[in-house]
Amino acid sequence: MADAGADERYHRFRGAWAAMSERASHGQGLGGDADRLLLALLVASEGTVLRRFYPFTALSRLCFACSPYPFERVQPTCVDFPADGRYRVFDGGPYPPTQDPSVGVETEEPTVAVEEVIRRLVGC
Repeated sequence: MADAGADERYHRFRGAWAAMSERASHGQGLGGDADRLLLALLVASEGTVLRRFYPFTALSRLCFACSPYPFERVQPTCVDFPADGRYRVFDGGPYPPTQDPSVGVETEEPTVAVEEVIRRLVGC
């Protein structure tokens, strides 16, 4: 049985994913190599359940919530993409008190990072 709420969120958040991809593809998102790394993550997430969440960035991390700002039910995982080109999937959200500095997975492959984020999602 399909989750009607998830399907509705997917359609409602499509524009946010598209806008973020557009900014990153033109180097107008986070700047420098961060946009290239972000764009690779966004491409890797196409067709996955991750698209049922609202994407946002906090510092150099791609984060996910169940609503646009003010974010509701921020998911307990995010992906950091520093200048060294490695994606780091963190446990916990981007803000205290759920912020957790421990890295769950570190990889150079955006598809591996996306798969790991999906594994950590708790849903809306």
